[in-house]
Amino acid sequence: MLMLALRSCMGYWLVQHDIGAYWDRPDAIGSLKARAFRDRNFRQIRRGDKVVYYAKQKRTLGLFQISSEQWMELKNWSKTRKGVHMAYEIKPIVSAISEIDLSDFGIATTRGKTAVHLTDEQYRKMATQMVGMENPENHEGTVALFAKLHRACGFPKLVKVGEAYPDIIAVDQNGRQSAIEVEFESATFEKEHADVADKCDVVVCWRDTWGRAATKPVVELASILY
Repeated sequence: MLMLALRSCMGYWLVQHDIGAYWDRPDAIGSLKARAFRDRNFRQIRRGDKVVYYAKQKRTLGLFQISSEQWMELKNWSKTRKGVHMAYEIKPIVSAISEIDLSDFGIATTRGKTAVHLTDEQYRKMATQMVGMENPENHEGTVALFAKLHRACGFPKLVKVGEAYPDIIAVDQNGRQSAIEVEFESATFEKEHADVADKCDVVVCWRDTWGRAATKPVVELASILY
C-alpha cells in the first residue's frame, strides 16, 4: 500500500525544449528565470518526477527522472543560449530519439508551454511506446525490460545473459561485476534460490514483493519506469 501511495504522488510531465537545448545541456531541463516563475507547472516539478523530453517537431529524446532536490539558477544555459535560467537536473531512464504524435495521447497543443502535466495513463502510454514493449507479465518479460533499462538501474554494461542461474552478469557504475538474478516478483528468489543465494549479488524484479525481509539488494523496474 505504501508503494501505491508514493506512486500516486509522482508527477509525470512532458517537457518541451528544442533539440539544441538538449545537446547543449543533456543533464537538465530549464526555462528563462522570468518565465519559470510565471509557469505554475514548471514550478511544481519535484525530485523523483518522471519526464518525457519532447524536442518539438514530433520527436522525443527519451524518459528522464528529476534528480535535483529543487531547481537551480544558471547564469546562462550555454555559450549560445544567454540569460538566467531556472533548471532541474535530470537523469536518463531511456534515451532514444523517436517520433511521436502528441494528438495520439490527447494533447492538442504545447504552444507556449515548457511543461505539460501528464495523467498516469498518458505517461504510461508514452513510456510503452518509447521503451518498445508492454509491462512484463513473467520472468522472460522482466529480463527483456531490464535489458532496456539496465543503465538506469546502475549497470552500464551487460557482460552475459543466459538461462543458467544467475541470469545476468553485469558491470556496475564502479566497474565491478555483479551477478544478477531476475524475477517477476522478488519474493520468488527466496523460494527458489535460497540454497544458492551466495552466488547472486542483486535481484532485479518487476514488482518487489520481498520487501523488508529481503536479504539481497532489490531493484524494482516498475519504480524506475513509473
